[in-house]
Amino acid sequence: QNNTIIRGNTPYVGFPEVKEHGPGPIMLQDHGDPSQPISFRNIWIREL
Repeated sequence: QNNTIIRGNTPYVGFPEVKEHGPGPIMLQDHGDPSQPISFRNIWIREL
């Protein structure tokens, strides 16, 4: 948040390391709201 004092140590130094991995499944997540079934629209998937 803006204008918030951060107390204590902030251990972030540099960029995080990212490991490459092979192809795998695409997983879509809902957050467990039981009121209505989840739906997704206009999902486009392309190989990078």
